Amino acid sequence: MLYARAELKGLQKKLGARLLLVFLSFLLPFSAGLALMFTARSEWLSLLLSFLGAAAAIFLFAFAARPPLAYYRFVKDVTEGVSHTFTGRFLRGEERSFREGIWCETLYFEETQNGKERLCYLDAERPYPFEPGREYGLSTHGQSIIGIEEADAQKA
Repeated sequence: MLYARAELKGLQKKLGARLLLVFLSFLLPFSAGLALMFTARSEWLSLLLSFLGAAAAIFLFAFAARPPLAYYRFVKDVTEGVSHTFTGRFLRGEERSFREGIWCETLYFEETQNGKERLCYLDAERPYPFEPGREYGLSTHGQSIIGIEEADAQKA
């Protein structure tokens, strides 16, 4: 299997650190703005600091916290969800696509059982072991590949 439930712990720690960074980026300027509003009575400066904190939090969430959050959700979904297996011959790979918040390799397989063509996605961070024409045993969750075995190894 390409994903393990133990991997979720590491992703949770990374996500928690990033969300803490986003929260602090908002809290520090906002707290300074509140302190200025009550001590120096400078309303415009406190509003400016509050908006600055909100803008920093939105920016950091979009670029620092959202990618690990999307990847965490994806890994949680594929480790806890229902999986299906099939044996298929690798036909071709196409361009990478952005799916469920992560970059994926777009792959096509021909099922050996019924000859239908299947579209599957492989996480771009995972190894790409496919060679055209070879058969593989695949475990999928939806269209996402979560396990790979060579068909020769299955028969032995």
